[in-house]
Amino acid sequence: SRDKFLDLNAYFRSRTDVMPMDSDEKEGPCKDFIHIATGKKFGIINAISEHFCSTCNRLRVTSEGILKTCLHDD
Repeated sequence: SRDKFLDLNAYFRSRTDVMPMDSDEKEGPCKDFIHIATGKKFGIINAISEHFCSTCNRLRVTSEGILKTCLHDD
């Protein structure tokens, strides 16, 4: 529901302990960050706050073994 929605773009902009990293557009929809204190890198696919269909390059396999190009499509 909208009252529980957390915009991840706004959330990460407000953080002082993480910093966005330059991402190669060929990597797909993942946005890379680094935790400043530990140097650990992590990626976020922000499917709701930032629609990424035009840059998606992922394939998914469901638990039933079905190959899908999109989780939101049959």
